[in-house]
Amino acid sequence: METLQDLPRRNLEDRLVRHFSQFYPRECNSADPNEMRRLVGTGLQRAANYGFLTIDTAARYINLMIILGWAFDSDPQLGWARAKLTDYAQPPLERIRALFQTALDYLGEVAGEKSGKIVRAMIRIRRHDFLAPWTSTGEEFSAELIALLARLYPEKAAIQGDEANRMLLLRASYDATRHGFTGPNGIAVVTCLEFMLGAGFDTDPLYWWAGATLRASKNDPEQERVARLVERSLKHVEASLKGLDESDEREE
Repeated sequence: METLQDLPRRNLEDRLVRHFSQFYPRECNSADPNEMRRLVGTGLQRAANYGFLTIDTAARYINLMIILGWAFDSDPQLGWARAKLTDYAQPPLERIRALFQTALDYLGEVAGEKSGKIVRAMIRIRRHDFLAPWTSTGEEFSAELIALLARLYPEKAAIQGDEANRMLLLRASYDATRHGFTGPNGIAVVTCLEFMLGAGFDTDPLYWWAGATLRASKNDPEQERVARLVERSLKHVEASLKGLDESDEREE
């Protein structure tokens, strides 16, 4: 229950980097020490903004950034998280504990036993052709894109609900345009990445490769940039599926 101001900042960050690297090796193994320090440092500041001023409460907040996405507090898919974060009628410790338990319950439903649901979603993603041309536009394109999310990961799409999925599409469309993607393939890829990795994936230290790929060669033709992002994203999927039990492959 030490308060943040009682510890030197550098020592505190080192301590938390070691902690999360130990307990979340799969999530943190792709980020170098500098990226992990950026995650922890940003997390401490965001936690403090919500009134989480002890090691216990701040560490739980950073923990949620790792398992839900580092911008989980503004993710349109996770409106319940924002509501619990800002329930200031509750003391900070009770508030973060309640949010953490809700997050674990949510992940249990979405991921399934031994993460089987998310594994099958990644297998579907690996098999999908993200560079195939889209023929729809406007509202029809939006409906088809939401339907694609439901095919790739039906459990997550259903649990979030139609409203959250529509809000995700709006944010992802804005983010895609911000990165210079105005065509349907680019919008679709960014939407799927936000759906799987969380809003803000493009600046998330755990997915540093996404931001690096989006920033590289911004003057190149859009379709080439989309293809590079798809290629790098599929490498991440392959790394995540490494060691997958063959029974999961057969089931899918």
